[in-house]
This record gives sequence, structure tokens and C-alpha cells, in this order.
Amino acid sequence: MSMRGNTSRRRVIVVGGGAVGCATALQLVKHGFDVTLIERDGVGAHASGRNAGNLNPLVGAPPALVPFALEAFRLHRQLGAELTQLGYAEAAATPTPRLHLGLGDDDEAPLAQIHKVLNATDGFESGRLDREALLRLEPGLGPFVAFGLLTKGNLTLDGEAFTRCVADAASRLGMRQVRGAATAVTTAGDCVTGVSVGGDTIACEDVVFATGPWVAQINRWLGVELNVRPLKGEILMLRPAGASPDHDLTWGTTSLYTRRSGEIWVGVTFDDCGLDARPTDRAKTELLAAATRIWPQIAHGAVFDHRAALRPMTPDGLPIAGRAKGWQNAWIANGGGSKGMLLSVGIAKTIGDLLLDVRPEATGGV
Repeated sequence: MSMRGNTSRRRVIVVGGGAVGCATALQLVKHGFDVTLIERDGVGAHASGRNAGNLNPLVGAPPALVPFALEAFRLHRQLGAELTQLGYAEAAATPTPRLHLGLGDDDEAPLAQIHKVLNATDGFESGRLDREALLRLEPGLGPFVAFGLLTKGNLTLDGEAFTRCVADAASRLGMRQVRGAATAVTTAGDCVTGVSVGGDTIACEDVVFATGPWVAQINRWLGVELNVRPLKGEILMLRPAGASPDHDLTWGTTSLYTRRSGEIWVGVTFDDCGLDARPTDRAKTELLAAATRIWPQIAHGAVFDHRAALRPMTPDGLPIAGRAKGWQNAWIANGGGSKGMLLSVGIAKTIGDLLLDVRPEATGGV
């Protein structure tokens, strides 16, 4: 993971220490930029550290996003190998088979579409299973489960560990971390010249805003209209009373993930409630009820954590990776939505190429 390129140690500030911001910082410092990362709450403190870490470029992706998502998937494999060589094996993604489950006729069409998309893409596969075949794989499935798909090709990582390791790798290459909230920017014409944190202003030649759903200040400082809204997702973490599933299980919007030392994580919800990131009893009740239908032992497990996080969503489901309108050196890296962990490295690569003046076509609009 050596530094490349001749950037004359151009000073770049990255605002935001989630997966997108940290991956962007690493991409830039690898190219020889002088990078400072500003994060108010700690690396991976929000959605990047509160998710199941699924790297799934096909299911749930708008068609226009799929090529970019597949490229990000490839970049994750590459970065995982680099991080492992540096001693960050916990940041690497691993293959995770998933069972997409059907309980009735309403599930037939969605599963048929998943089956079609996966089998049409190199490196992915899907096979239909009846109830008897499902029970041979997962005897603990509930009595309502009638059929399903066994899908392969996706990867899973620990989002919290990945984000932390990416930030640490960037620091080893010379990135500086500043803990605190960015409170203002200084400008000269159509250029941002610095970012204020506390009582200090850090000078820069470029600034990348990777702030997730917190865009109100960016809009005000730059006079732009970033169309990014927060969508809250909640997830439960349980210690099971019996065996954990050997596969990830999904029925509709409800999924069970076996993570870490046999824990079962149950997600996920979708709530449009502004910047309110507090977990709710309503979501907990709904998640447990749906999960129990597909894995009855959930009812006897012990919930030891309940997390909520805000995903940055765009209207078309596409990420934003490009120059802020009207500015020479202000860049936006945002809008990963529910696939933010996957897309983080793709967004980072796009921003890095733009700052190196490679000028690929930016993804999304700013």
C-alpha cells in the first residue's frame, strides 16, 4: 500500500469519519496527498459502525447503480487483500451464503427476480429450494417457511472494524485525525481555503465533505442543495438460546445474520424521521415478531444491544461523488444509502481520480 503520484503534497481535508470518509482519506493519502480527517464523534460512530456489513451489489440496487456497485465490490476485494497484508485481517470481507425465504404467494415474484439477476451475473448464483431442502440446510426454520433461494457470491465484513482499520491504515501513511465538529469554512472566491474546528482553522487546497445525512451545514456554507435525506435503520443483537443459523436469512425486509461469536443480528427497519437516531420500542417489537416467524428460537434469545443509525439517501438511490456546484475545490462524497458500506470504496476511488484529474464521469449529481 505505497503512495503513488506527484501531488506536491496538496493539502486535502476530509470532513466525516464514516466508511466513505475514511476510504476517501486512505485513497488520497495513498496518492501522496497531505490529508487531514475531521470527525466530531469518532471513526465509524454512526451508520458505518452500526450495520451488518453486507456487500451485496445486486439485490436491492436500482439498475442504474449496478455497474458502479459491481466495481465497488471488486475494489472491496482488492482493498481487503491490501489491509490483510498490513495486518488488518479483521477488516477483510468473507463469502456469506444467504437464504432468501418465501412464506406465501406474495414472495414468489420478488424471489424470482433475485434468482434471475444473480444467475445472470458472473460470480453469483442462486438455486431454488423447497421446504424439505431448506430444512436440510437450516433445521431451525419456522413452520411458515415454504420455499426459498440459496444464493452465493455476496461478501460480509465487520463494518465497525473495517472503518477503524481503514482509518488506521491511512494514519500509518501520514493522515492526521482531528476530533471535533467542523463549524465553518473560509473561502476566497470560488475556493474553500480552510475548515474551522473549535477555535482553529485548518488550511487546505481541497476539501471533501463526507458527512452522511448531516448536509444542512454544507448546503449553507456552499450555497448548494444536496438532496440527501436521513433514513433510520434499526438492528437488534441477540445471544441465541439455541443454535444460530449457518446462513444469512432474509424474508422481505427482515434479515437474520449470524455474526461474531454466534450472535444473531436482526434487521432492518426503514423510518423517515429526520435526524432522530434513537432506537424505538416499536421497531424492536416489529423486528422480533418478523424474525420469530422465520426462526422461532429468536423468541428465547436475549437482546443485548439495540442500535439505530441514519443512512444518507438520495431520491434516485445513486451516490454523489463529484465537485460541488460553483466551487473549484469542494467535493461531495455522499449518498451511499443502505449500501453505503459497499459503495464507500467506489465513492472514494471516484473522488481520488477526480482530484488526480483523471476525470472519470462522476456518479450522481451534486
